[in-house]
Amino acid sequence: MGGDRIVEKIMTAPPHLLSEYEDVLAADLLPPDPRTRYASDFFGRRPSFTAFSIVKAVGLIMVTLGWGLASGYSPTLFAFMFLVGVGEGNWGCIGPLLNEVFPTPVRAAALGIIYNVSRGVQFLAPVAITFVAARSSFGAGIALAAPFALLAGASVWALPETKGVKLTPVAVRSAESLALHR
Repeated sequence: MGGDRIVEKIMTAPPHLLSEYEDVLAADLLPPDPRTRYASDFFGRRPSFTAFSIVKAVGLIMVTLGWGLASGYSPTLFAFMFLVGVGEGNWGCIGPLLNEVFPTPVRAAALGIIYNVSRGVQFLAPVAITFVAARSSFGAGIALAAPFALLAGASVWALPETKGVKLTPVAVRSAESLALHR
């Protein structure tokens, strides 16, 4: 089923089905902070972020491209929507990971640059989705988020693992290194 028909089905769905759909999303939004904190501390920042990213990608693929396989509004579809919500835990992991990588003197500037550049790139998302949707389907356009979730999960491996690392000496060495290059 194409994404345009997915939107049509959602818009014409009986209210009780939309209510159930919202309940699944709301139930999944309650525990992300404790789950991401525990995963980051127990498994490490990078493995946790990657695992959540993979879960999100699987859920996105099944909700968008696998809508027909899930037969529309079914428990299977709700399960995959729940997976997308679980996968959103990756963004709960990225905050500590990025904060621990940058030394205190440059942390605010570095995070500001990262977040603002990412917002600029996100500006192009609707254009890309529209381009793909015009040539295929709306579901295929939305499914573009899946490879980007996997790319995000892979890219954190370029950052150092900070689990169990004493941050103060690392920050001091980084600050000294920056001072030497001035």
